[in-house]
Amino acid sequence: GLSLLRPAVDSAPENQLVKIFRANAAVDNCLLVAAGLMFGDIYLGFWLAQQPILSLPSIVFYGSAGLAFIAWESTVTTDPGAIP
Repeated sequence: GLSLLRPAVDSAPENQLVKIFRANAAVDNCLLVAAGLMFGDIYLGFWLAQQPILSLPSIVFYGSAGLAFIAWESTVTTDPGAIP
């Protein structure tokens, strides 16, 4: 019956970022999604225009892009009330 449609093993716990997006209203998530899309646009534009990965500008850009993503994720998942 219906027991065949359920997964045999419970899925892994949700990522903190996924929990934040599920808890907020769609309107609240629009700015977060827009920031992520802008970041992706800049990243993709640089990747398409600047092919040598081991050049100094590429290393600086990809390092900065990685740090920017980590900062964005930390900003989204940190509870403002928990900061002293």
